[in-house]
Amino acid sequence: MTITARRARTREKLLTAAVPVFAKRGVAGASIEELCEAAGLTRGAFYSNFEGKEELVLALIEQQMDQAIGHITDRAEAAGGMSADGTPNSCSIMAEATPAERAKRAEQLAAEAIDALSEEAVSFVPDSRDWVIAQREIELYALRTPGLQTRFRELVDTQLARIAEIVTTILAQHGAKSTIPMDELVGILAAVGKDRQFTALVANPDSDTAVFDPEQTIRVLLAFIEFV
Repeated sequence: MTITARRARTREKLLTAAVPVFAKRGVAGASIEELCEAAGLTRGAFYSNFEGKEELVLALIEQQMDQAIGHITDRAEAAGGMSADGTPNSCSIMAEATPAERAKRAEQLAAEAIDALSEEAVSFVPDSRDWVIAQREIELYALRTPGLQTRFRELVDTQLARIAEIVTTILAQHGAKSTIPMDELVGILAAVGKDRQFTALVANPDSDTAVFDPEQTIRVLLAFIEFV
């Protein structure tokens, strides 16, 4: 195993261990020693990968968002509607049709799309109980830490923009488009999903996941898209 591979594995251990520690202690309350102990690593191993907790927090957000992006990209590719470079395949998008044909197909198309859209619309919101709690702790920590809030916001905005591009393609696969800017729609869906997750945790305190009925999220989604 190369040094680079070992370092990558160490980094992954630290990121994985940080989630339950942040969920339990909060980011501000968690010490470097606690993070290292949870990961089974030394302080030296920590500082060889991160300058401090702030760098680890940003890396954790980036990792989770990348996983979400990978998930919805895989779904789109599996459906045959997206090529490897992330562009839509023309055969998956509704072909040109007369107004009458489009009207006739609209209701059928909407029904066929609901199941797929219900998963795709919320798939970028991780549902681990620890992650849901840790994410809120991270957001509060970013607000309280000078210099971190701007970097945190820039990272989240960049990743959400990537998700918006993919969701645009997914909607196109189902002959649909957003009636508002896609970055706004993705932000709304993420906010609704996070709220539903919090409600699910309160309702099921012993559950390890924040699984919730996506019906409300789908109603919001359908309010901001149209089938063409």
